[in-house]
Amino acid sequence: MCAARIEIIDNHVTDAALAVGSCGPVAARLSEVEAALTGRPLDPALITDAAVSAALSPIDDVRADADYRARAAAELLRRSVARLGRVEAA
Repeated sequence: MCAARIEIIDNHVTDAALAVGSCGPVAARLSEVEAALTGRPLDPALITDAAVSAALSPIDDVRADADYRARAAAELLRRSVARLGRVEAA
């Protein structure tokens, strides 16, 4: 699961809050990924698999391995941020 809140002023991200759950023992904010978005035009591509994986330290268990969890979390965040960008532009 993921959650995203993005504030955009003059086509630039002024504040970002991103969180992911179901990857580790507790849900986690991704402050480094938030910082990568802040001050720039909204670009979901700035949310990289590597940055998400580093921020989460995902777990391996019977439901999914750590690599899959990191890639899935990054993709869910990119989709969420992209959708927020479309809403903001409307």
